Amino acid sequence: LSRMLSVFGLRVNCRFLDDTAMGSVRGFGTGSMDIILNELRAEDYEDAICARFGTARPVVRLPTGLDEYIGWLRRMSDAAHIPCDEEERSARKAHEDFVRSHRSVFEGKRVILSTTISRRMDWLVDILIEMGADVVRFGFTKGADERCGVTASHKDLLTYDYGKRE
Repeated sequence: LSRMLSVFGLRVNCRFLDDTAMGSVRGFGTGSMDIILNELRAEDYEDAICARFGTARPVVRLPTGLDEYIGWLRRMSDAAHIPCDEEERSARKAHEDFVRSHRSVFEGKRVILSTTISRRMDWLVDILIEMGADVVRFGFTKGADERCGVTASHKDLLTYDYGKRE
Protein backbone atom coordinates (compact mmCIF):
# COMPACT_ATOMS: atom_id res chain seq x y z
CA LEU A 1 0.00 0.00 0.00
CA SER A 2 2.81 2.41 0.85
CA ARG A 3 4.40 1.83 -2.57
CA MET A 4 1.04 2.26 -4.31
CA LEU A 5 0.41 5.58 -2.57
CA SER A 6 3.95 6.84 -3.11
CA VAL A 7 3.26 7.03 -6.87
CA PHE A 8 1.02 10.00 -6.03
CA GLY A 9 3.20 11.52 -3.31
CA LEU A 10 0.90 10.14 -0.60
CA ARG A 11 1.72 8.09 2.48
CA VAL A 12 -0.07 5.92 5.02
CA ASN A 13 -1.11 8.03 7.99
CA CYS A 14 -2.91 5.51 10.20
CA ARG A 15 -3.39 1.75 10.08
CA PHE A 16 -5.97 -0.22 12.04
CA LEU A 17 -4.19 -3.55 11.79
CA ASP A 18 -2.40 -5.98 14.08
CA ASP A 19 0.71 -3.85 14.51
CA THR A 20 -0.89 -0.47 15.19
CA ALA A 21 0.71 1.99 17.60
CA MET A 22 -1.36 4.51 19.59
CA GLY A 23 0.43 7.36 17.82
CA SER A 24 -0.89 6.04 14.52
CA VAL A 25 -4.45 5.77 15.86
CA ARG A 26 -4.30 9.38 17.06
CA GLY A 27 -3.66 10.39 13.45
CA PHE A 28 -6.89 8.76 12.25
CA GLY A 29 -9.17 11.18 10.47
CA THR A 30 -6.45 13.65 9.58
CA GLY A 31 -5.72 12.18 6.15
CA SER A 32 -7.44 13.11 2.92
CA MET A 33 -9.02 9.68 2.38
CA ASP A 34 -9.68 6.36 4.01
CA ILE A 35 -8.70 3.09 2.36
CA ILE A 36 -10.79 0.08 3.29
CA LEU A 37 -9.33 -3.41 3.05
CA ASN A 38 -12.55 -5.35 3.68
CA GLU A 39 -14.74 -4.50 0.71
CA LEU A 40 -17.77 -6.32 2.11
CA ARG A 41 -17.91 -4.21 5.27
CA ALA A 42 -16.97 -0.97 3.51
CA GLU A 43 -20.45 0.54 3.84
CA ASP A 44 -20.39 -0.10 7.61
CA TYR A 45 -17.01 1.61 7.90
CA GLU A 46 -18.10 4.50 5.69
CA ASP A 47 -21.17 5.08 7.89
CA ALA A 48 -19.07 4.98 11.08
CA ILE A 49 -16.45 7.34 9.64
CA CYS A 50 -19.10 9.81 8.45
CA ALA A 51 -20.85 9.68 11.84
CA ARG A 52 -17.59 10.26 13.71
CA PHE A 53 -16.34 13.14 11.58
CA GLY A 54 -19.72 14.56 10.55
CA THR A 55 -18.92 14.63 6.88
CA ALA A 56 -18.59 12.34 3.94
CA ARG A 57 -14.96 11.43 3.32
CA PRO A 58 -13.64 9.67 0.25
CA VAL A 59 -13.42 5.96 1.01
CA VAL A 60 -11.23 3.97 -1.36
CA ARG A 61 -11.28 0.20 -1.56
CA LEU A 62 -7.92 -1.48 -1.96
CA PRO A 63 -7.70 -3.14 -5.39
CA THR A 64 -6.92 -6.80 -6.00
CA GLY A 65 -5.62 -8.10 -9.30
CA LEU A 66 -4.29 -6.24 -12.29
CA ASP A 67 -7.57 -4.91 -13.71
CA GLU A 68 -8.70 -3.44 -10.38
CA TYR A 69 -5.23 -2.01 -9.76
CA ILE A 70 -5.14 -0.27 -13.15
CA GLY A 71 -8.61 1.16 -12.51
CA TRP A 72 -7.52 2.28 -9.04
CA LEU A 73 -4.38 3.92 -10.46
CA ARG A 74 -6.42 5.84 -13.01
CA ARG A 75 -8.95 7.06 -10.41
CA MET A 76 -6.15 8.13 -8.07
CA SER A 77 -4.34 9.77 -10.98
CA ASP A 78 -7.44 11.78 -11.87
CA ALA A 79 -8.00 12.81 -8.24
CA ALA A 80 -4.36 13.76 -7.64
CA HIS A 81 -3.81 15.26 -11.12
CA ILE A 82 -0.63 13.18 -11.37
CA PRO A 83 0.02 10.91 -14.36
CA CYS A 84 0.30 7.18 -13.69
CA ASP A 85 1.42 5.93 -17.11
CA GLU A 86 4.80 4.69 -15.89
CA GLU A 87 3.31 2.83 -12.92
CA GLU A 88 0.66 1.30 -15.18
CA ARG A 89 3.35 0.05 -17.59
CA SER A 90 5.36 -1.30 -14.66
CA ALA A 91 2.32 -3.12 -13.21
CA ARG A 92 1.46 -4.68 -16.57
CA LYS A 93 5.06 -5.84 -17.05
CA ALA A 94 5.22 -7.31 -13.53
CA HIS A 95 1.96 -9.16 -14.23
CA GLU A 96 3.22 -10.51 -17.56
CA ASP A 97 6.51 -11.58 -15.96
CA PHE A 98 4.64 -13.37 -13.17
CA VAL A 99 2.36 -15.21 -15.61
CA ARG A 100 5.31 -16.20 -17.78
CA SER A 101 7.41 -17.46 -14.86
CA HIS A 102 4.56 -19.50 -13.32
CA ARG A 103 2.84 -20.82 -16.46
CA SER A 104 4.80 -24.09 -16.40
CA VAL A 105 3.42 -24.87 -12.94
CA PHE A 106 -0.25 -24.36 -13.83
CA GLU A 107 -0.57 -25.01 -17.56
CA GLY A 108 -2.87 -27.95 -18.26
CA LYS A 109 -3.69 -28.47 -14.55
CA ARG A 110 -7.28 -28.78 -13.36
CA VAL A 111 -7.87 -26.47 -10.40
CA ILE A 112 -10.53 -26.37 -7.71
CA LEU A 113 -10.34 -23.34 -5.41
CA SER A 114 -11.83 -23.40 -1.93
CA THR A 115 -11.61 -20.39 0.38
CA THR A 116 -13.13 -18.66 3.38
CA ILE A 117 -11.81 -15.27 2.24
CA SER A 118 -14.71 -12.84 1.99
CA ARG A 119 -13.75 -10.75 -0.98
CA ARG A 120 -14.03 -10.91 -4.72
CA MET A 121 -11.63 -13.42 -6.21
CA ASP A 122 -12.02 -12.77 -9.96
CA TRP A 123 -8.37 -11.80 -10.19
CA LEU A 124 -7.29 -15.25 -8.99
CA VAL A 125 -9.52 -17.09 -11.47
CA ASP A 126 -8.34 -14.76 -14.26
CA ILE A 127 -4.64 -15.24 -13.57
CA LEU A 128 -4.99 -19.02 -13.27
CA ILE A 129 -6.73 -19.09 -16.65
CA GLU A 130 -3.99 -16.83 -18.10
CA MET A 131 -1.42 -19.36 -16.86
CA GLY A 132 -3.24 -22.12 -18.73
CA ALA A 133 -5.06 -23.77 -15.82
CA ASP A 134 -8.49 -25.32 -16.21
CA VAL A 135 -10.44 -23.83 -13.28
CA VAL A 136 -13.27 -26.32 -12.79
CA ARG A 137 -14.84 -25.07 -9.54
CA PHE A 138 -14.56 -22.16 -7.14
CA GLY A 139 -16.01 -22.75 -3.70
CA PHE A 140 -16.50 -20.68 -0.59
CA THR A 141 -16.54 -22.70 2.59
CA LYS A 142 -18.99 -22.12 5.41
CA GLY A 143 -18.58 -18.68 6.87
CA ALA A 144 -17.71 -16.86 3.66
CA ASP A 145 -19.98 -13.95 2.87
CA GLU A 146 -22.24 -14.63 -0.12
CA ARG A 147 -21.78 -11.05 -1.35
CA CYS A 148 -18.26 -12.00 -2.36
CA GLY A 149 -17.25 -14.48 -4.99
CA VAL A 150 -16.81 -13.79 -8.63
CA THR A 151 -18.60 -11.68 -11.21
CA ALA A 152 -20.82 -12.86 -14.03
CA SER A 153 -17.90 -13.96 -16.20
CA HIS A 154 -17.13 -16.78 -13.73
CA LYS A 155 -20.55 -17.43 -12.08
CA ASP A 156 -20.72 -20.92 -13.57
CA LEU A 157 -17.71 -21.92 -11.42
CA LEU A 158 -19.11 -20.67 -8.10
CA THR A 159 -20.34 -22.80 -5.20
CA TYR A 160 -21.21 -21.46 -1.72
CA ASP A 161 -20.75 -23.63 1.36
CA TYR A 162 -18.35 -25.79 -0.65
CA GLY A 163 -17.48 -29.07 1.04
CA LYS A 164 -20.68 -29.19 3.09
CA ARG A 165 -21.59 -32.76 3.93
CA GLU A 166 -25.26 -33.64 3.83
